[in-house]
Amino acid sequence: MSGAGTVLLCIGNTLRRDDGAAHALADLLAARAAAGLHIVRAFQLLPEHAEHLAAAARAVLCDAALPDGRPPHIVAHTPDPGAVSGLHGPGLDALAALALTVYGRCADLFVCSIPCHDFSHGEGLSPEARTNVAAAAVLLGQFLDAEHGHA
Repeated sequence: MSGAGTVLLCIGNTLRRDDGAAHALADLLAARAAAGLHIVRAFQLLPEHAEHLAAAARAVLCDAALPDGRPPHIVAHTPDPGAVSGLHGPGLDALAALALTVYGRCADLFVCSIPCHDFSHGEGLSPEARTNVAAAAVLLGQFLDAEHGHA
């Protein structure tokens, strides 16, 4: 099985205000799905997502993050085969290990962090999160265009 294209794993709880930022990001990037981008929305990472990691050339985990003074950013993630939990919960490292074990391959992994402030109960994003989601959409658009050699 060889990987092709990019999968976005948009993770978060839309009933915890800004925690749903990645879902808002998925809405902004939905038009790119016709161009080969595969968008997966979920409340949390699940073992079933290993198949997506195996099928894609690149996978980007998009998630709300506590502010650290940086704007939205994308970083490469090198899985630690011994880790079953970490910054992104019981998740990305274990999921990568599962993809390798079951399917024999794993996509190149990246994490897109969207700084957010309000994780209280309720729906809708804070103004800060809306601004950061828009910035993340531009950033991911550039990232995806670089994959396809667009200027």
